[in-house]
Amino acid sequence: MNDIDTIFEIEKACFENPWTRANVESQLRMDHTVYHIVRGDNKPVGYVMGVLCGDEAELYRIAVMPEYRRNGFGSLLMKEFLNRISPDAEKVFLEVRSRNTAAIELYKRFGFEQIAVRKRYYNDDDAAIFELWITDK
Repeated sequence: MNDIDTIFEIEKACFENPWTRANVESQLRMDHTVYHIVRGDNKPVGYVMGVLCGDEAELYRIAVMPEYRRNGFGSLLMKEFLNRISPDAEKVFLEVRSRNTAAIELYKRFGFEQIAVRKRYYNDDDAAIFELWITDK
């Protein structure tokens, strides 16, 4: 299975409104895309994807298969993403459903701070906007 198919399968298992296979393929073909797939039990169990543009990065997706959550894979993916964008990025942005408390807890553990809310960004929820200033340069 190639990375496109792997990520698409994780998308379908993890998100209510997953990216299409074409969305995944398009994103992976972009020059500034940064991603990593993590494995557990000899199979893909999660991935992270974002983009690095100049001195800013945006985290688009971080996903761990439901049966592997709360086992440290989210933290591994976040560390890998931050390592891959370093030393170029000075700050990282992300948006998350305001009710996604597990994701918000992860982001806060890594030092992300909420800077804004987009009301009704999702049909049924607001989007919380977070940023992280990378200061250890």
